[in-house]
Amino acid sequence: KKDAGYGYVRFQTAQEIFKQAYQKDKFNYTTVIQEFSRCLYQSVLNENYREKYKTVPYGKHFIVSDDLITRNSSVSSIVVQGVKAGEPTDLTTIWSMVGYPNTCISIPVWIRGGKDLPTILEYNPVMKTSPLNKAALEWKVGCYSLDIPEGSHYLNASALINKDGKGFIQRIEPVEKEIFAETEKKLDSWRVSPATTKDITDYYAQLTKKVIDLYHITY
Repeated sequence: KKDAGYGYVRFQTAQEIFKQAYQKDKFNYTTVIQEFSRCLYQSVLNENYREKYKTVPYGKHFIVSDDLITRNSSVSSIVVQGVKAGEPTDLTTIWSMVGYPNTCISIPVWIRGGKDLPTILEYNPVMKTSPLNKAALEWKVGCYSLDIPEGSHYLNASALINKDGKGFIQRIEPVEKEIFAETEKKLDSWRVSPATTKDITDYYAQLTKKVIDLYHITY
């Protein structure tokens, strides 16, 4: 039933942005990760907070986030990048955001890598979560900083995007684009010369270092 139940506004937003991406021939995994998972468009109000706060300095600029695609209760996101006909299915790429998507960078993993994963994604018994999720959650605190009973509904949009270019999204996405480009090179190479488990785990180590540098993680 139209306009009934929970989540229909977010569904409406998803319909709109997927349609626009398809019409502009931008429907690909990078768009889904960066423009959909971190979409700050509110379709009822026709307000794109990502664009709006590009011109606003960091400050106390709170918006109600309940009807955004990623809201306070969003805990992770994955995007599966398939392979072409005739290519090895174990090179299907799983882009993994193991924390709140607005503050969590996406990391590629492959079945061909075996049981080993980037250490940044693995459960750490001391942290009681993965190092990347812990770092993403620490940044998330800066997004929902109102210390009131209903504070979880109010997102400081300028913590994610601001005029200074130092919002969490603005810090994540340049590094993420580097990972996209490097991963495409790896996949092109592996299509010609099949990757070994070591090739993939070596790349995982490179990715882990890049993420540690971004979030200044120590463990």
